[in-house]
Amino acid sequence: MTTFIQTIYAAFILLLLTIAGCNSSSSTNNNQAIAGVSLSGTVAAGAPLAGGTIVAKDSAGTTVNGVINVDGSYTLAVDTLTSPYILNATGTVGLQNYNLYSVATDTDIAAATQTGTVNVTPLTDVIFANVVGTNSAAFFNNPNFALLTASRITAAATTLKTRLNTMLTAAGIATTTFDLRSSAFVANHTGFDAVLDMLNVSVDATTNKARITNRLDTTQFIDDDLTTETDIDELPVNAAVIQAGVTAIEDIDGLFSDFEHLLKDTTAASRPNLTEVKGYLASSLSHNGYTFDTYSSWIANSTTDNELKLLNDFYDQDFILKSYGATEIIVTLEDGSDYYLANDGSTGWKLDGNHQTTAR
Repeated sequence: MTTFIQTIYAAFILLLLTIAGCNSSSSTNNNQAIAGVSLSGTVAAGAPLAGGTIVAKDSAGTTVNGVINVDGSYTLAVDTLTSPYILNATGTVGLQNYNLYSVATDTDIAAATQTGTVNVTPLTDVIFANVVGTNSAAFFNNPNFALLTASRITAAATTLKTRLNTMLTAAGIATTTFDLRSSAFVANHTGFDAVLDMLNVSVDATTNKARITNRLDTTQFIDDDLTTETDIDELPVNAAVIQAGVTAIEDIDGLFSDFEHLLKDTTAASRPNLTEVKGYLASSLSHNGYTFDTYSSWIANSTTDNELKLLNDFYDQDFILKSYGATEIIVTLEDGSDYYLANDGSTGWKLDGNHQTTAR
């Protein structure tokens, strides 16, 4: 009899161990951390939030943080956290401070690689705020993680994409497959990043309302009451204007890059010639008191090695779009200064200076 009881007892213990082993092997349970999992993506508001900080937070209040790379990319190991995750990115572009949010769940994690793509942009901030029904910062400080379900996140992202459909389509985005939150993109002023360049997103924390404005025509905007799910009107834009805007932004980025490369690693002995310099400048240029002729002549003939290095650094800055017109565009550079671009309709966009009469 004793042997029989011992056998039953051993079988019972084995059964318990088997059940425990099965339970511990589940990696998709939202209440469990997932070993080896990481999130990556792009943090940008047109230009990347280079050098900023990104933080992931879970329902237990546990956080992990990292630094945003110069191109806006980030990677966070979140295997010590429990899904879902709130992402908060802070940084500066053109001396403007950004505090942006996004959200991820374990459905964003690819089983084969244990990685997931989740971006942080002004648009993901609006998506997140719509999911939680209040402004993102307020929720982050007092969260209710039960609201962060994959279905609610997908619904909010789909609604916002629909409201931006004409702009996205005109910019060449495949809206049937592109996800505003989880599709990979590069912060290089092309494609979806050009869309971010053309949009200004503001959130009123007092009224819990967001406004998304077309920078190409600031009379075109949509409002979003974050406390409801009834806002569905589409941002009214002209597709041809959006297409022209995308081209202009790409051309301006290329113009800055090409002029910076012209000056890169040059010295007074190997400076670019006057004709080369003039090819990048608008005839109307005004920069720190210089005109088209005096500025181009100074670069080609009078600059010292150190001045050439400073010029190279100046034109190597990234930018965000400030205002747009068919013949004039103003961008804000990383140092916070405004810079003008001019288009006479025949030679394309040219550098038009900072329109300052004296050096800043």
